[in-house]
Amino acid sequence: MDENKEVVVTPSSILLPQKTVNLMACPRPFSTKRIERELPEGSTIADMMREIGLNPDHLFARVFIDDRLILKAEWEFATPKASQLVTVRVIPTGGGGGGKDALRIVAMIGVVAASIFTAGAAGAAVGSFLGVSAATGGALAGASVSIFGSLQANTLLPARQS
Repeated sequence: MDENKEVVVTPSSILLPQKTVNLMACPRPFSTKRIERELPEGSTIADMMREIGLNPDHLFARVFIDDRLILKAEWEFATPKASQLVTVRVIPTGGGGGGKDALRIVAMIGVVAASIFTAGAAGAAVGSFLGVSAATGGALAGASVSIFGSLQANTLLPARQS
């Protein structure tokens, strides 16, 4: 073997270790599903979210670089360094309906309670009036109260249009 042989190393032949950022995301607020990725250094938080299929423009989430909270206004500019951990946790949010959804829920609970009470209390009376059994009369009375109550609740507190 020739010991005086010269070895030429070109930049393209050198494999340097790529510097990466660790990303851990929980994309669904009520799920334990996690996405774990190693992404190249230099991307912003918003770019990383897009890389895993999240839309940062319409997302409510808590984002941390290591243990520092990153505000949503900083997502387009914050660039984590290599070996840092980026944590994205999507959080549940209300619809911003001004409380009407909560009132609708309470109203519907009241309708259900009224229909149950009516079915038991008026079952025999409605059944004898219509010439059917007390159970059938109770079911008819409860269904009537449920339908009428739902119509009234939806008239007074209409559902939001998306």
